[in-house]
Amino acid sequence: MSIRQILRQARRSISEASRTVWNQQINHQLSQHPEILKASSVACYFPIDGEVDLTAFIRQCHQAKLTCVLPALNPSSTLEFAVYDEQTPLVKNRFGIFEPDLTQAKRISPNDLGVVLMPMVGFSESGHRLGMGGGYYDRTFAFRLKSKAPPTLIGVAFECQKSESFPVHPWDVPCDYIVTEKTSYSP
Repeated sequence: MSIRQILRQARRSISEASRTVWNQQINHQLSQHPEILKASSVACYFPIDGEVDLTAFIRQCHQAKLTCVLPALNPSSTLEFAVYDEQTPLVKNRFGIFEPDLTQAKRISPNDLGVVLMPMVGFSESGHRLGMGGGYYDRTFAFRLKSKAPPTLIGVAFECQKSESFPVHPWDVPCDYIVTEKTSYSP
């Protein structure tokens, strides 16, 4: 079994009771994170395959009048970002994930985002992120390999997804922070 499969299985095997509590803890940490408190926009995501659920955090963003955006796949295998609120039309992408309908949504360039919350399969304390394997976030934020924030890249995961034993490639874009139910790592 590959490290990606092992970490996905660890994430999926979290009990519902623990998942509920841990999601609340992560959402609370995000709502207090200094980078988010000073941001004008935050890119979130809808969870799949046991990822951290940001639904409560998205509601808090709307209540705080913080611009919330969601990613959408584009044909060039990168991500586009569109403003998301309760009226935003959503469509399912080829992976079955709901995303904004880009034909009707207001788009924001990745360079203009304040904070990007990124789901992960695994992470290291040094800020490296293991994703699902498609490379969408790495291609979209490749410009961050040569420049610092903005946007600030925050990986979101459960502590059981921490590992130092996955390969890191030159094209992998590291996180500025990683938030779990236990702590916020600042690589």
